[in-house]
Amino acid sequence: MSTTTFTARTPVVDTVPAGVLWLAHVAARVLRVANRLITPAERPASQRDRAAVLRLARSYERVQPNLAAELRAIALRDKG
Repeated sequence: MSTTTFTARTPVVDTVPAGVLWLAHVAARVLRVANRLITPAERPASQRDRAAVLRLARSYERVQPNLAAELRAIALRDKG
C-alpha cells in the first residue's frame, strides 16, 4: 500500500479588502453600545441581602473563620 502527498500552494493575500476595516470599527462601536444598554447597572445591596450574607458568615464562623471574615467584609463594604 502506498501513500501520496499533494501540497497545493496558494498565494498569501496580505491586503485587506476595501471597507473591511471601516466595517470592523463600526461593528465594534455597535457592540460596545449594545453591551452598555444590555448590562444592568450595579445596584447597591439591600438591607435584606446584607443581612443574609451576615447570617451566612455567622454560620461559617466556627468551621471556616477566614471565609466568614470575607463574607462580613463583602456585606459591609458598600454600606453607606
